[in-house]
Amino acid sequence: MGGNVLSSLAKYFGEIVLVDDDIVGNENVGYQEFFSAKDVGFEKANVLARKIEELHPQTKVYGVKARVPNFDEEDGAVIDKIVRWADIVVTAFDTIYPRLTLQMLCSKYSKPFVDAGVGTNDLTVKTWLPNSDYSCIGCYALFIGKSRRVVYASNPATSRIASSIITQICL
Repeated sequence: MGGNVLSSLAKYFGEIVLVDDDIVGNENVGYQEFFSAKDVGFEKANVLARKIEELHPQTKVYGVKARVPNFDEEDGAVIDKIVRWADIVVTAFDTIYPRLTLQMLCSKYSKPFVDAGVGTNDLTVKTWLPNSDYSCIGCYALFIGKSRRVVYASNPATSRIASSIITQICL
């Protein structure tokens, strides 16, 4: 979903930071429309940043290979700097715990936060605004067991729908 969201947002925003700590694998080719066999083994953030800039030359995309730490870890200096710089934070994680980290940082720096997730036949888009009474996006993570990444349980068509919704929220 991240590639679809990024491509959609790049039509409207001049600078975007893309954070991902993964590399392109064979399983990404064909399933995620922005990756080809030539991209296997390279950092997703950099490959996607380059491809989005080719499609949307008016937008600068900074690809950062970094992991968003879980809320109870202390290795988030890079992520802290990115959130402090950002006007709005948008996520599309495979796992649940980094959402709480980002919401905490968004709260700290008074930044809007948009979080999305897609499953096989559903999608969820949640927003949180500073100084609002919106519920905490990540709080439900505290009440479940450690979430494991579910690889490719999502529907690519649903991901495109979520991308359009997220773009409208950000605008």
